[in-house]
Amino acid sequence: MSGTLLALQRVNVRSGPRAVLDDVSLEIAPGQLVALAGARRAGKSTLLQVAAGVIAPDSGQVLFDGCAEPDRQRGRRGGLSLAYDRLSPAMGATVLDQVAAPRLAYISPHAAEREAFAALRRVDALALASEQCGASLSFDEHARVVLARALVTQPRLLLLDEPALGLMGAERDAMLALLRSFARDGIAVLMSTVSVSGLGGWRHVTIDRGIVRDPGAAREPAAVVPLRRRDRAR
Repeated sequence: MSGTLLALQRVNVRSGPRAVLDDVSLEIAPGQLVALAGARRAGKSTLLQVAAGVIAPDSGQVLFDGCAEPDRQRGRRGGLSLAYDRLSPAMGATVLDQVAAPRLAYISPHAAEREAFAALRRVDALALASEQCGASLSFDEHARVVLARALVTQPRLLLLDEPALGLMGAERDAMLALLRSFARDGIAVLMSTVSVSGLGGWRHVTIDRGIVRDPGAAREPAAVVPLRRRDRAR
């Protein structure tokens, strides 16, 4: 699977009798921007969590960089990051604390803060470092903090669940421009969305009732059946 960073192979997830993900296959290349579009309860969030190793599929396989790793190990070993929208007080009182939190188990608090400052700078949110994490953050500020916290682990693949939700006009355009800039840095992005408006240049994948349709997927060529020429009567 040369050139493939993430591969979901015939993945199925069920909730009781309902198929949440139905025989899903999807490949993402390094530095690729992929928009996963679908309505509410279509299976978008579940697909992202399966990709991240948070949810184990009932059947099928998930490969990251060609390796099948145990649940959650894809993120712990680096290279993949799922952006969680919730800012938890348990992760710290300030924006800087929240962004540094994912690194504290691996490096010193001072080094984690240094990397958190760099991540906030990357998303144009350095001025928020000392802000309290609470209702005072605008939709745009909250979204940028969430992005910075996901970027602090220096992923090669970023999984985002509707990162532009609640953003309008110039703020949404700025967020999409920021995501496009990640691809220029070689970071692949898989983003769920309800609308592909403004997503020119992205690869569009749709999901409906757990079934993924990917117009950009490579398809095996149809089998060629040789024509048989009938012998002419002499």
